[in-house]
Amino acid sequence: MLKKHGSLFTGIGGFDLAVPWMGWENIFSCEKNPLGAAQQRPVLGTKFPRGNIGLVSPRFLAELIGFPVNWTESPFLSGSRKASEPTEMP
Repeated sequence: MLKKHGSLFTGIGGFDLAVPWMGWENIFSCEKNPLGAAQQRPVLGTKFPRGNIGLVSPRFLAELIGFPVNWTESPFLSGSRKASEPTEMP
C-alpha cells in the first residue's frame, strides 16, 4: 500500500524531497513564508501550489486523504469549548 504524505509548514521542502525516496506519495504541502515557498519551487516544482495553511480547506484534505473531515463545524476547534460532548460526524 502506497503511503501518503501531507506537509504542513513545509519550509524549503526537505521532507517533501525525501518522501518519494521512501516510496511514499506527496499529496500536498503548505508554506506561508514567501522565502521558503520560493526556495522549495526549484526542488518540488509547482505541483503543490498551496500557501497559507489557514486557506487550505478541510474538504480538500478529506478528498486527498480519503476520509470525512468536519473540522470547521467542531465546537472544540481552537478551544472554543462550546459543547461538552464531541459532535457526531455526518
